[in-house]
Amino acid sequence: MKVPLKFRLNDTSKSIATLVTGTSIAQMVNVIGIPILSRVYDPVAVGLLAVYVSAASIFSVFAAGRYELAIILPTDASEAVKIKALAQWIVIVTSVASCIFLFLFMHPVSSLFNLEGYRQWLPGISALIFLSGFMNIMNYWYTRQKKFKIQSINKVILSTSVLVFQVLFGIFISNDLTSLLLGLISGQALAVIFLISQQGLGISQQILHFGDARKLMRKYIKMPLVNGPNALVDSVRMNGLNFIIASVSASSLGQFSMALRGVQAPVGLFSQAISQVFLQKMAHEGRGYLYPMVLTIVRKGLLLAFFPFLLVFLISPQLFPMLLGSGWELSGYFAQALVPWLYLNVVTSPLANIFIVTQTQGRLLTFAVFYMLVPLIVIYSLKSDILLAVWGLSLSMAGMLLIQIFLAIFTARSYDAKRGKVGL
Repeated sequence: MKVPLKFRLNDTSKSIATLVTGTSIAQMVNVIGIPILSRVYDPVAVGLLAVYVSAASIFSVFAAGRYELAIILPTDASEAVKIKALAQWIVIVTSVASCIFLFLFMHPVSSLFNLEGYRQWLPGISALIFLSGFMNIMNYWYTRQKKFKIQSINKVILSTSVLVFQVLFGIFISNDLTSLLLGLISGQALAVIFLISQQGLGISQQILHFGDARKLMRKYIKMPLVNGPNALVDSVRMNGLNFIIASVSASSLGQFSMALRGVQAPVGLFSQAISQVFLQKMAHEGRGYLYPMVLTIVRKGLLLAFFPFLLVFLISPQLFPMLLGSGWELSGYFAQALVPWLYLNVVTSPLANIFIVTQTQGRLLTFAVFYMLVPLIVIYSLKSDILLAVWGLSLSMAGMLLIQIFLAIFTARSYDAKRGKVGL
C-alpha cells in the first residue's frame, strides 16, 4: 500500500534540509568572496575567465556522454555501479581527446574565443572537463544512495577552496586570468578528491567489461541521443550570451558575471537542493504521485523564493557598488535586471527532471530550442545598449520559463493519467 504523499514528503523535507544547509553555507562563502575578488581582480579579468569557462562548458556537455543521468534509474544496484564506471571512462576519453584537439588547434580556438593572450592555457580546458565530469557523476551517485550529507559537505569544500585559491594566487602570483583559472581548477580538484575518497571506488576499482559497456550504452541510448541535444542547446544558450556580451567588452561581461553570481545566491539556496532530492523521488515513485509532487515544487518554490528576490530587486543598484568597490557600478543594475529570470529559475531547475523521469526528453528539446533562440536574438538585437539588452534577456527568459512550468505540469498530469490517478 502506498504511503500518503504528505507523509512521504516529510522524509523528502529532511533531505532538502540537509542539502540546503551545505548549499546555504556554500552560497554564503560565494557572497563573502564577491567583494574580496572584486578588489583583487578587475572586471576585465573576471570577464576573460567567463569567456574561458564558457568555452570549456561547450566541450563539457558530453563529458560523460550524458550517461551520468542514468545512474539513478536502475533498481539493480550492480547495474548502477556499471553505469557509473561507464560514465567515468567516457569522461577520461573525452578529456584526453579534447586536450589533443586544443593543443593541435590552439591558434584558431584562441582567436574564436578572444583568448589570444592566454592561448597557452587552452589545453587546461581539458582539466575542467575532467573535473566537472567526475563531479557530476559522483553527485548523481550520492543522490541515488541518498547520501545528501556528503554532497552538502562537498558544496562547502568546492566554494571555499576555489575562493581561497583564487585570492591567494591573485595576491602572490598575478591578478589576471591566469590566477583566476588556476584557482578554479585547484578548487574543483580538491572537491573531486573528496567525493571519490568518500565512496572508496576509484578508477582502478571500477571493473567494466567491454560487453557490459556496449549493453548499457544501447539500453540507455536515449541519454545521449535525446538528453544530449537538450544539454547542447542549453550550453549554446548560456555560453552564447556570454560571448555576445564579451563582443561588446570583456569588462561588461565581468560586470554581468559578478551580478549573476550575486543574484544566483538565493537561487542556489533553493533550486539545487530541491532538484537533487526530488529527482531521486521522481525516479522511484509510481504513476499517480508525480503530478501532486510537481504542484508541491511549484507552490513551495515560488513562495520560498519570493521575498529574497524582492529584496534583491530593491537594493541591488545601491548594494553591489558598495560591496564590490569602485569600477563595478554597472553590476548593480545588471543584478536588478536579472531578478525576474532567476526567480522563476528556482522552480524550473527541479522541474526539468520531470522530462527525464517520464522519458519525454523530446518534448523538452522542442522547448529548449526556442528557449535558446529567443534570449540570444533579444540580447544580440539590443547589445548597443547593454543594460537594456540584459533587461530584455531577463524578461524574455522569464516568459519562456512560465511556459516551461505549464509544460511540466501537463507532462506530469499526462504521465499520472495513464494509471488513472491525477490528484492527491
